[in-house]
Amino acid sequence: MRSSSWHLSSLLALALAVLALATWSPPVLADQPVPPAQGQVTLPLESFLQMVRKPGTPAGGQAGPAVPVPFLFSRGQYRLEARPDWVQVQGELELQVYQPGWVEVPLLPADLVLEEARLDGAPLALYRKEGRFFLPVERTGSHKLQVTWNLPVRLDGATRSADLQTPPSSVSGFVLVIPDRGLELKTSPSLPLTRQDEGTRTLFRGTIPGGGDQVRFSWTPLRADPALRGKADQQKARLSARIHDLVTVSETEVRSQVRVDMTILRNEVDRFTVRLPSGVEVEEVACANLAGWSESPRAERKDLLIRLSTPVSGSHTLNLGLTQPLKKVDSTWELAAPEVIGAERVKGSIGIGSLGGIEIQPAGSEGVRAIDVSELPSEVRDQASFALLRAFEFHRQPWTIRLETRKGQELPVLTATVDEASGLTLVTRDGKLVTSWTWQIRNNLKQSLEIRLPEGATLLTTTLDGQPARPVQGARGEIRLPLVASSLEGRDAFPVELTYVQEPPPPGLSGRHRLQAPRVDMPCSVMNWTVFLPLEEWIWHVGGTMQPGTIRSAPARSPGLPRNESAPEPAPEGRALRREVSKDEALKSAQLSGMVQQASRGTLPVKFNIPARGQSFQFSRLVLNPDESPEVLLYTGSQTLQAGLALLALGLTLALGWRQTGRERGIAILFTVLAGLWVVRGWTSDTPLGPALLWATRGLVLLMACWLYRNRAWILARLRGQGGEP
Repeated sequence: MRSSSWHLSSLLALALAVLALATWSPPVLADQPVPPAQGQVTLPLESFLQMVRKPGTPAGGQAGPAVPVPFLFSRGQYRLEARPDWVQVQGELELQVYQPGWVEVPLLPADLVLEEARLDGAPLALYRKEGRFFLPVERTGSHKLQVTWNLPVRLDGATRSADLQTPPSSVSGFVLVIPDRGLELKTSPSLPLTRQDEGTRTLFRGTIPGGGDQVRFSWTPLRADPALRGKADQQKARLSARIHDLVTVSETEVRSQVRVDMTILRNEVDRFTVRLPSGVEVEEVACANLAGWSESPRAERKDLLIRLSTPVSGSHTLNLGLTQPLKKVDSTWELAAPEVIGAERVKGSIGIGSLGGIEIQPAGSEGVRAIDVSELPSEVRDQASFALLRAFEFHRQPWTIRLETRKGQELPVLTATVDEASGLTLVTRDGKLVTSWTWQIRNNLKQSLEIRLPEGATLLTTTLDGQPARPVQGARGEIRLPLVASSLEGRDAFPVELTYVQEPPPPGLSGRHRLQAPRVDMPCSVMNWTVFLPLEEWIWHVGGTMQPGTIRSAPARSPGLPRNESAPEPAPEGRALRREVSKDEALKSAQLSGMVQQASRGTLPVKFNIPARGQSFQFSRLVLNPDESPEVLLYTGSQTLQAGLALLALGLTLALGWRQTGRERGIAILFTVLAGLWVVRGWTSDTPLGPALLWATRGLVLLMACWLYRNRAWILARLRGQGGEP
């Protein structure tokens, strides 16, 4: 009874303690808010005991020993199979888990290419955390882990390498299988290895340190080793080189296209070394089986190491693109000399050319001799797209060539020109001038054609190569027409056409037409100009800077095209032509288009024809400078004025010469005046004096006839020998 009372009191005390713990709260400071009441919780006794029991304490209440490690890899075995670009790793590990519950086991770096993972034969999903793959394990005890992943293979010449990192284990072994024979395997850190040849492959076995550190495997074919472990005869490879160097000198740099034809005898090599000046930049390296290249700087030189993916022997070609900066074109400098390291025999040819009119002169050389450009091999001459200026040849290395370059001041040359300018001007009865010009242009660089129209001209139409063109007015009042580039590098011409109108001058009894051609900012080879005037106008004088006649230039032929023998020859230079046209003639150019003075923006021009009617005058001129504006002056008069001047000249001649008809010696005076008028009239036929002198001459002829009639008796007496006064 006493024992049961004691148990009851113990349970009551325990319940009171649980109740006190459930209702207890920490003291609250004065400046902190008091949280609301949380209520009470009642737990079973077993649950309460499990909560207050310390980890690792058995149910009986006595604490056991702590677990030293949660897991451990006791053993690992790896099989590595080398492939051209990857190494496949198959690992089998024994995992011991000591801690109950879920355990995170770090396995491999997360950047590996993981192929498969199994735990105790069942597929397993790994997860990434903090740059590694983790394996979740719940059950304690011994487990078998199988993992397959891939490692990338690095190339260094003919040497291949791969880095292996494994989980830390007590004992780890490996087998490396390489599908080749005659190999040398190196490990870093160094490991004890055993070698076994199986058919066409080689097996290496060894043990990996248990710390989980990275191990690098590097295998190299013995035939490519630089030491004397080559082929069966144990001989070192012998190199000879034939170098072809094409050098191009410009204002800022010197470019070299180097071709090296290698000959490898008695062994194979997996790398070449070319020594260059330190200031030379390597832009291109090309050859068969190229694995990569790198530069190793030295004091004044640097070594260009070229690695091959497969050892080679026999013939091998290497192409290099080198650039050497040229700080000042007018200077003396040393040409970059590539040197093939290890070559026992070397022969080379160097061809040097320039761009932009740079003059190249040799300033000294060592180990080379100058040759004629024609003696260069085709490997150098065929690569050059310009004229080669200097050539050298060498039979040993190293060699030195010093060159002196000079570049004079470049002179401006024509980039656009007018082959022929053809103009047509119609003078209407009311004096209005309508003019059309066509320029045949060859252009390589110019963007626009600047045209200055005569004073008072209004633009009507513009076309470019047969298409409507919208002109732009410049700040100085000039008209700019956009140009296109000629085909065949400027050998073909295209037409630019323009039409404008000018208002008539004030009327007068005797007028003058002053015709001015537009000024363009290009030189012109030939200019032809045809002017049509009304039939009733009398042209008594023609002046200006143009010459009478028309010049036809021979059509340009493209180089290499056969000449058409049946084609007509160009017309010879003509004389001044004046003719009367009785019907309308349309402008010969079929490309006239466009009213540029548009009513609305974006409207395309329309075709405009000039009716050529009246008497025609033709003029021409050769070789016009830019901004030169030829002109034609036409002095006109009416038919009434012409008749009045003729009657006046006739009347004066008859009045002044009538007295001479009654004198014996009057015939001599009349004849002398007639001869003089005949000569003067030939000089003034196109002047206002021409018609007047014509009628004056006719008057003199009439006076001489009158003298013969009035002195007929005296003439007969003289013929009979009687003499006498008239």
